[in-house]
Amino acid sequence: MIVSKLYFKLFILIIVFNIFILDSYSQDLKLLMNYADTYQFDKLKEAIAKLKGEEKETAAVLYLRALIENDADKALAIYNKIIESDSESITAERSLWRVAQYYYIKGLYMQSSDVLKQIIDNYPGTLYARKAKEELDIIKEVFGEKDKQTIKSYKEEGKFVVQLGAFGNKQNAQKLIKLLNERGYSNVRINTQVITGKRLHLVWLGNFDNEISAKNYGELIKQKLRINYSIKKAN
Repeated sequence: MIVSKLYFKLFILIIVFNIFILDSYSQDLKLLMNYADTYQFDKLKEAIAKLKGEEKETAAVLYLRALIENDADKALAIYNKIIESDSESITAERSLWRVAQYYYIKGLYMQSSDVLKQIIDNYPGTLYARKAKEELDIIKEVFGEKDKQTIKSYKEEGKFVVQLGAFGNKQNAQKLIKLLNERGYSNVRINTQVITGKRLHLVWLGNFDNEISAKNYGELIKQKLRINYSIKKAN
């Protein structure tokens, strides 16, 4: 009888200890998420480094590790690992959103659209589903129909160009050229240069007589296509 009581007390102690550990981990995780939400990535990195053992391999922590990963392709691999292993969780939903953003930034708009549709289908009614629908509508609006706007101030001898991208991979530059052509912008081209020792393929629009004219069209494209630009002097 005494032995049974001892086992029972030991059992209760184990449960209490596990609850304490789980609660402590939950508090740590909330702190990590807060660092991520407030863009305190240095503190996030330090906090993750202090985690021990299996804590580092949970889906939530893997997601946070991907956020601070400088190599975008490595981060993508982590997000995909989370999606495959924990598809029902909010962490997987967030990871899908990051994957969609990765493809969009790379100029892979069809792949981005596919992932956004997956979020909408798999997580209906959630915040990320609403964000995915908004992003998908923008992609359809921007690339679904040809833009009838044409550039009137194009001059072969103009001194200024609108730079719409700089790519290490020439294929990505060509994809952007194709998208611009489909929207009616025909006076775009690739200018390849070596900058700070790296070979880059620059996507240029125009030439323009003056910097103000080039900037006006840069703003037009930024508004319509959500593509950032810079003004450069033509070589």
